[in-house]
Amino acid sequence: MITFMLTLTFVLLGLLVAFFIYDHRQNCQHRQRVRKLYASPVMDALQPALHFAKKHAVELAIVDKTGVHFRFLSPGYGEYHFVMREHGFQNLTPAQQSAMRTVLEERLPHLTEKTHYRLSRRAIQLPNGQTEYSYSYIMSNQYKEMLTRAPYYVPQMVPYVGY
Repeated sequence: MITFMLTLTFVLLGLLVAFFIYDHRQNCQHRQRVRKLYASPVMDALQPALHFAKKHAVELAIVDKTGVHFRFLSPGYGEYHFVMREHGFQNLTPAQQSAMRTVLEERLPHLTEKTHYRLSRRAIQLPNGQTEYSYSYIMSNQYKEMLTRAPYYVPQMVPYVGY
């Protein structure tokens, strides 16, 4: 009985170590994709949109295979669609979408605040059997009300003046 328990313990310990090694490799590959994305011409083309989104309240941010889409809280700023094909780039693969999501979180840190935004991942089943994924950051209603009623609480954002 003791040898069985020792064997089981070593097997579980081996599985745990294998899981940590696998997770570490996945994280290293993800960071490598993020570094490649930062060094690519995509970031040069996306830079003005990220700079604009950093200064204005983003109501919705979506990363899908076609690119990055922003909807701003103020109706005067409307929406901005960075479509990869229109800028001469290929559509994003699921791994590149995840890297782009990480870039958005690093460049727009207010998207990571759990009380202000909710991150959701959608899987869309296509008629041909393939699956498309998209990530979206959705502003919470409480944060939206705070920005529209008292914009001076968030000094880095341009206030929304809706009359």
